[in-house]
Amino acid sequence: MSSSIPQIDFSPFLEGHEAGKKQVASQIGKACREIGFFTLTDHGVSLELIQRVFDANREFHQQPLEEKEEILISHSAHHRGYHPFSAEATDPNAKPDLKEAFDMALELSLDDPDVKAGKPFHGPNVWPRNPPQFRKTLEEYYQALLLLGEQICRCFALDLGLDEDYFVDKHSKPLAQLRLLHYPELDMSHHPDQQGAGAHTDYGSVAILTQDSIGGLEIKTREGQWIPIEPVEGAFVCNVGHIMEIWTNGLYPATWHRVANHGRDRYSQVLFYDPNFDCLVEPLKCCVSETHPPAYQPITMGQYLEDTFNKTFVYRDYEESTN
Repeated sequence: MSSSIPQIDFSPFLEGHEAGKKQVASQIGKACREIGFFTLTDHGVSLELIQRVFDANREFHQQPLEEKEEILISHSAHHRGYHPFSAEATDPNAKPDLKEAFDMALELSLDDPDVKAGKPFHGPNVWPRNPPQFRKTLEEYYQALLLLGEQICRCFALDLGLDEDYFVDKHSKPLAQLRLLHYPELDMSHHPDQQGAGAHTDYGSVAILTQDSIGGLEIKTREGQWIPIEPVEGAFVCNVGHIMEIWTNGLYPATWHRVANHGRDRYSQVLFYDPNFDCLVEPLKCCVSETHPPAYQPITMGQYLEDTFNKTFVYRDYEESTN
């Protein structure tokens, strides 16, 4: 069974006319209410840039392990760098994921006030020696997706009846991670009951994913069925995370999803567009009523991310146990 998640043309929003913005916002809001996922086309990010990121992803992960391990995420004070194979269990109750990855986030100098204060997840990125254009390509892509994340959140605001820029200041210094993922070719008979990425919901406001033609992404429908999301060349698969679920008091539920490893090399890239570390998230007044009272406790984005990473990353579990 193939998925039928909505495919939304983003160009009317980018054209800037009020009617076009409202049209796209309504389509996105409907998708978030009904299934939590949508495919975004004509999004303004060049196909040439997307292809360069795929190339950089493959080139990085095809390097010898010892070169990738020069920038292990466990050596970073700011949760940046290389995740070795099976270093994360997105489902903390299951076996580790059959994947490896590279993470970068907002580039901050050591003189930044939040870095000097030791605020978690704030600091400079770490970069591999090779491939040569890796850093330049990823920084260009990161900026393009930060803008797209802001634009999608503008659509959320319009759909919810808020000022279009309501979420902008909540993401002025976002905990936005760009992750390059590699699911290696494996004989799956040697990995029973294990996934490329275990069943989970995403954490923040919105995730923006591009995947190669191999496939593997699956979502859990409201009826409890797992269905595959077929890749669409040049398009982004977008989904809301748990923080947006809290803001909307469950109106936009975060949808469970996983990645099945089909035994073939698979590459994907995803930006997790999350609010500022100190942003307090609680149900919005527009999503609360007498018949639908607040269903979530307030929490800051930083605390939520720390709590979640401590459960899912092997190296952070080790740090917790030794402190």
